[in-house]
Amino acid sequence: MAEDFKQFCYECMHKTIDWKSRVFNGFIVFFIVLSVISIPLHFLPNIDPIKPYIAVFDKIAITIFTIEYALRIWSAKDRLHYIFSWWGMVDLFAILPFYLAAVFPGLAGIEVLLFLRIIRILKFNRLYGQEDEILKHHQVNKHGSFQPIQGEFIEKIVQKHPIEFLFGVLISLLLLSAGLFIMAVLNFNMFSLIAGGLLVFAAIIFFVKAWIDYHYDVMYITNHRVILQNRELFGSVTNDIGYDAITNVVPDSMGIYNWIFKTGDVKIETAFAEGTLLFRNTMNPGDIVGLITANRQKQRARKEKFEEKIQHLDEPKMAKILDNQI
Repeated sequence: MAEDFKQFCYECMHKTIDWKSRVFNGFIVFFIVLSVISIPLHFLPNIDPIKPYIAVFDKIAITIFTIEYALRIWSAKDRLHYIFSWWGMVDLFAILPFYLAAVFPGLAGIEVLLFLRIIRILKFNRLYGQEDEILKHHQVNKHGSFQPIQGEFIEKIVQKHPIEFLFGVLISLLLLSAGLFIMAVLNFNMFSLIAGGLLVFAAIIFFVKAWIDYHYDVMYITNHRVILQNRELFGSVTNDIGYDAITNVVPDSMGIYNWIFKTGDVKIETAFAEGTLLFRNTMNPGDIVGLITANRQKQRARKEKFEEKIQHLDEPKMAKILDNQI
């Protein structure tokens, strides 16, 4: 039982390649946002009615972060490597100021150090450099929301640029701040509770949407086709395009914003009624277009070789080869 739980923690906290880790990390990130938002409340006027609640929330948050940190150490394959790694130190400094404030109550400016928690969000918004392991995981398990065809394997998984997720989190953070500020300034009267509550609810929706957009809007590039998966709050759409159906593919990274953050769109022009399909705001779109273009050329070469092979065959043999291809 203990080993099973340890493996579960390892998969959630260190591998980050399936739905369990995404749900777990989404919960932790949202708690990070809440904990950062709670820090300015200590400096707002008229918060005496909610001071006890703020103190309780701080204790709950630090308890969650402490348990998470302990479980990360316990479940890590190489504990010392994790403890002294960059992200291990970030995890430690997310909880250390709370304990320093408890041991040294008069320590000035300790609340400011709590803003270091926001750095932890950067830890959860990327593939962690584990694309090889993620690709292996997808080869032996389910391929996203699509079924693989015979002989198909995934060559690359493309996500949104991390900056898009951070912008979504920033919007959520601002809405949370505005909602809590309204409640505190208006002495938690009925109007402030309703207005602030609506802003808090909107913040939750924006955060969930940003999380879904980043982790579930994915492009799979395989040796046979390109699959674009787009998931919204309610439902999802998946388009798969064979290389024969692609008429052109181009990167769109114009503009100073795209130049600074190395982001852009991938435009896939097809022979379908949909016309052009877009995968927006990804990192290094030129590299993605290069891979798709190379696969289109390979597909064309295979087709020409196959046509050359069968052009001199009689009808029975040609029909047999075509049946085997199908």
